[in-house]
Amino acid sequence: MAGALALLLITVVLVLLVFSVQVSGSSMEPTLRSGDRLFVNLLHSGSKAHRFDIVQVRLGPQREQAVKRLIGLPGDQVRVRLDGRRNVVELKPAGQQQWLRVENPAWEAADDHRVCCDVLGRGSDDTTAATVPVGMGWVLGDNLDYSDDSRTYGFVKLDDIGATLNLRVLPLGRAGHISHDDVVLRPVS
Repeated sequence: MAGALALLLITVVLVLLVFSVQVSGSSMEPTLRSGDRLFVNLLHSGSKAHRFDIVQVRLGPQREQAVKRLIGLPGDQVRVRLDGRRNVVELKPAGQQQWLRVENPAWEAADDHRVCCDVLGRGSDDTTAATVPVGMGWVLGDNLDYSDDSRTYGFVKLDDIGATLNLRVLPLGRAGHISHDDVVLRPVS
C-alpha cells in the first residue's frame, strides 16, 4: 500500500512538473506572483487562445518563455494613450468601427507612460493605432510598469503561444481557476 501511495505521489509530482510553468518576475502582478505554478492547457494554444487569456509565449530576440495576457487578435487595431497620468489601452476589434477601452483592474495603479504603437506594435513617441497582422497577437503584462511585452517586442506570432494558463496549482493556498472575467471592454467615450 505504501508503495502504491509513493508511486501515486511521484506521478502527481511528475505531471505537475511536466504540465505546468512557473511564473518568474513581477510582470503579471497582482494577478500572478513570482513563484506561482500554473497548469499548461495545451488544447488552447496559438490561434485557439482567446482575448484576455493568460498565455505562455516566446518573446524577444532570445525567444524566452514569458507569461502575459493576450489583448489583441489578428485584424484588431490596438493603441495605448495617456489620459492625464494614466495609460489607457484601447482596441478596435477586427471588423468593428468603435474603439473600446480595455479595463483591467490590475492596471489601475500603473504609472507607466509608454504610449503605443508603431507599425510593429511596439511603444512609440506618439499614440498611433497599429493593426495586428494575420497570424499574430498583441500581449501585455498585468503590471504595466514592469512588463516587457508587445510594447517592447512588438506583435507575437500566435504559433509562439504555447498554451493558455488559467489554473494555478501552487501555492496551494491560492490554487484554483484564474478568471479573466474582471478584464472587460467598454466603449470609449
